Amino acid sequence: MFKIVNKTFHVSRGDSGTVNLKLKNTTFRPEDDVVFRIYEVQGLDSDPIIEVHASVEEESDTVNISLNGEDTNFGDLGNEILDFWYEIAVNEDRTIIGFDESGAKIFKLYPTGYVAEDSDEGTATE
Repeated sequence: MFKIVNKTFHVSRGDSGTVNLKLKNTTFRPEDDVVFRIYEVQGLDSDPIIEVHASVEEESDTVNISLNGEDTNFGDLGNEILDFWYEIAVNEDRTIIGFDESGAKIFKLYPTGYVAEDSDEGTATE
């Protein structure tokens, strides 16, 4: 499972997906470094758990951030849904999505093979 609902990520451990990020009044350029980071809750002052860089091929109002199965294979290997915080920054000088006046942005990590009830991604078998 890989979905985003109201800026909250819902991802099954080991699954992959791509975020098509589009911002008002923003043009991404080839020299831009767009970075997606995941942190422990309350851990913005620590090193991120993962850091994924997205390259911008040509000037555009969108950029794709791809997470592969290795990127989402972190956290305790249990049957619990784990919460983490995330942020997306451009060129290390501008956080475009992250902790703001409404609070932290949440990345929910589900157990391997989890399929949401409202998902059309099929079912997991053991």
